[in-house]
Amino acid sequence: MLLYNIESMAKKMAIEYQEVTSHIEHMGVRGASRENVLREYIKQLLPQKYAVGNGVITDVGGTQSKQQDFFVYDAVNSPTFLHMDSSSIVPVESVYATIEIKSTLSKETLRQSIDNIKSVKELKITVLKNSFIVPEQYNFILGTIFAYTSDSAIETIAQNVDNICKNIPKEIQPSIICILDKGLIVNVKKDKMNQIDIVPSNQTTWGIIKNTKEITFYLFYLILQQHLNTTINFPPDLLKYAEATHALDNMQIMIPHNMIPDDLFMEIGKTKFSGEELKFLGENYQILFKLSTNQLTEEEFKKTGKSIEDLEEINKRFISLIQRSFGVTPMMQEKIIEAD
Repeated sequence: MLLYNIESMAKKMAIEYQEVTSHIEHMGVRGASRENVLREYIKQLLPQKYAVGNGVITDVGGTQSKQQDFFVYDAVNSPTFLHMDSSSIVPVESVYATIEIKSTLSKETLRQSIDNIKSVKELKITVLKNSFIVPEQYNFILGTIFAYTSDSAIETIAQNVDNICKNIPKEIQPSIICILDKGLIVNVKKDKMNQIDIVPSNQTTWGIIKNTKEITFYLFYLILQQHLNTTINFPPDLLKYAEATHALDNMQIMIPHNMIPDDLFMEIGKTKFSGEELKFLGENYQILFKLSTNQLTEEEFKKTGKSIEDLEEINKRFISLIQRSFGVTPMMQEKIIEAD
């Protein structure tokens, strides 16, 4: 049933593409039309937890990809940084796949598509690892090219792919090139030529699968869905994004004095102070300051409700804390003694 459904969709898509674009002369409008046709058909096949969009993909450092024709991203956990009717900006960590769409694949449009995919795969991935088990590979982005036809034989396109990718690291190369009326160009394992590998590596090489447009689209969808079913995408660490934009530079966290727990610890300089010690300093800050600067009047002293012995104990503890953290100079010691 799935095969029958996708074969039927492939036929309808090819017809709809021809009908929609045959009367459009403006290249920009024609490009948008071909993208919309494929996007609508793929949306029908994807589970609802995935969203499809087009636009720009960005990373924690603010680096942006080139304009992407079509990408699949997490519809549940992904924030959309900017959303307009025509395009979106999403974080790279949320993207599962990016698809470059061409009416006719030529050597030049192939080069542009490979460069666009490269601009996504070069982005820095900064994730929030919300699992005790972290796989060896995660947040892998499937880079694909989809064309309705090409200006030359699929063998020539495959040779062009190989030549263009010669100086591009394997990990940022495309995984699949689909030419709807000719077939697929895929990565296959060198030791298992009949096994497709969506992750380009030194253990893979380019292979060609010729078929009808119906089976070609069927295989293209299966590879995409297989990737979505098996890949693990951790969500973006949004606090890292905020830090990178310096949005948190002036953030201050305050705990009301009476709410400081005794077992809280705060590092000041190279010294850790407990919550109990912080409360002691907070409660006695004013009286300690006035003591050390000889500003404590007899009337203010009476209002504290403390005895001379209490002040001596407060002084001793204050000196101990200061010595522990910063050390006390002779001048400071003289000031404190004079205040006593």
